[in-house]
Amino acid sequence: MSGISRNLIDEVKAHVSILDLAKDYFTLTNERGYLGIKDVNGSSDYSSLKIYPETNTYVRFSGKGGGDVIQFVRDTHIEGIDSFEDAILFLKKRIDPEFSIDITKNKVKQWSEMTGAERGKKMAEANNRLNENLKLDDNNRYIIAYLKKTRGIDLKVIYDEIDRGRLVQVITPNGSRALGCVGHDYTFPSVKTAVSVRGIARGSTYKGDLEGCNYDVGWVISNVEKKFDQVNNRYINVRNANYNEKAHLYCFEGYIDYLSFKSIQRQHGNSMDKDICIVTGSSTKTKCIKNFLEDNKEKFKGANISLCFDRDEAGFKAIDKVATELKDLDMDLKINTALSLDKDWNDQLLNYDVTNNNQAIVIDKNKEAIIEASQNKGKNKLYAVYEDSNNETNAYLFDYKRNDVQLFDYSKEGLDVVYDALENKLSSVDMKKTDVKVQEDYAYALKEFPERYPHIIKSNGLGKQKSIADRMKEAKQKSSQQTKDRQTISKNEQMR
Repeated sequence: MSGISRNLIDEVKAHVSILDLAKDYFTLTNERGYLGIKDVNGSSDYSSLKIYPETNTYVRFSGKGGGDVIQFVRDTHIEGIDSFEDAILFLKKRIDPEFSIDITKNKVKQWSEMTGAERGKKMAEANNRLNENLKLDDNNRYIIAYLKKTRGIDLKVIYDEIDRGRLVQVITPNGSRALGCVGHDYTFPSVKTAVSVRGIARGSTYKGDLEGCNYDVGWVISNVEKKFDQVNNRYINVRNANYNEKAHLYCFEGYIDYLSFKSIQRQHGNSMDKDICIVTGSSTKTKCIKNFLEDNKEKFKGANISLCFDRDEAGFKAIDKVATELKDLDMDLKINTALSLDKDWNDQLLNYDVTNNNQAIVIDKNKEAIIEASQNKGKNKLYAVYEDSNNETNAYLFDYKRNDVQLFDYSKEGLDVVYDALENKLSSVDMKKTDVKVQEDYAYALKEFPERYPHIIKSNGLGKQKSIADRMKEAKQKSSQQTKDRQTISKNEQMR
């Protein structure tokens, strides 16, 4: 544990709150007086987890223990963290963003840092452990009935997934039948990468992932076929997929979300046969998206990426995080959202009429938000306003805390109608702790009527008039800089 001192451990335990982490990374619940967390997509079951703010500890009554804030980060895989050292570093950086420490000897390598041999070893270990833990039933009829009748999934989608070995009927440790969703490696489809399990009996809440999942890879879904190579006397993979600017990658939190989305797309004539889909496992396990694109940079440069995460605070934050990471890859990716019109994609499949041509909330994540309101130096986002990619006269107001998205038509009244709604929301917020960032191109209405938007104006400084003293100070600084510039030019000319 080189570089990790007892004082450092005690410091993060004392100064980082489990409750604050829960608010930032999950949906907070309060049932029968106990605080807990909820992973809305259902891929991880935290129903037995209870938080005790007074002692800054938690307990998982399902038999998985509990502990302090360090163990909480590892147990819930926040930011994909598994190791003790990574958890300490992550928590310390919440206290001091500039903190740095050398824990190279103990730090678990990121996927991009691994050699080919190290990746191969990790893949083999995950595949072996998943095969050991996966107990297959002798048929699939119960999962077919569950997916069709309870979830409304298209039968063609169900049978195609079963034929490709991605959906299986499994037997759980207690002997009941369940749905297994199996991830396969993109390059070597016979290798399993992750398996999620969900109970299918009426009223069942059983759900989770099998031990051994490789979240660096997640569930990559592509149409990979095999054909026999006569020349080399072996089977080879033939991918039926589009590449580069023709490629479309859809990213989801849970497997049911993917199945539901694909069923909706089939209803509207899109088979998605040549698209790639990635299921992360939860809103906190998104690193597999970046890993996949880094590993296949040349094939997917300029590709279309749709982030189809859940319509809640955790989903909104995951979209912001992933979009930022993908833009940093310098692949000229076209990144947008595809948020469901209901709580999640399965609810939309079950509740919305097939004739509804408006299939998703689409915003362009390559563009900045019109307005963002946040706290804690941007880490805790409260509200954001984005243009509607499908209609340039519409805008969406995202309310992160209430898991809400409102659509506004500003073709008649202009952006005032959106600003009015945001101003109303900000009236109940502590503005001393809140920063509002407004794109200059959209600030004209705010500047024209500063008295109408006091909370937005006060935080952003758009309506603030500079004093004479401030203007004289700015002029003096500008004059001083011009003098320095002239001196620099003169020195350069003398050196010549």
